[in-house]
Amino acid sequence: MDLVGPFPASGQRRFLLVMIDYFSKWLEVKALAKVTSQVIRNFVWGEIICRHGLPQAIVTDNGPQFASAEFTSFCEQLGIDLRFASVHHPEAMGKWKRQTRLS
Repeated sequence: MDLVGPFPASGQRRFLLVMIDYFSKWLEVKALAKVTSQVIRNFVWGEIICRHGLPQAIVTDNGPQFASAEFTSFCEQLGIDLRFASVHHPEAMGKWKRQTRLS
């Protein structure tokens, strides 16, 4: 899971939140006006868990929205293994970027 942006405003939505299923390569994308841990949590709950079930793991970068106590606690309570791509090995986040041609 990663964030893309900011883009020139389309309405008030300047960011894209992108999540890819590593097995099926299915993309879930949501345009966002702001990127807070609460917004990320709501996306994971409403767009991922309620529609597709609990993910076994979420891999993301070390962005403050993902590393926040609120989001890490949310994942922990649901038994989701939250993994952070190494700062020294950003290629770990490359799969979705190749999939969407955003590098």
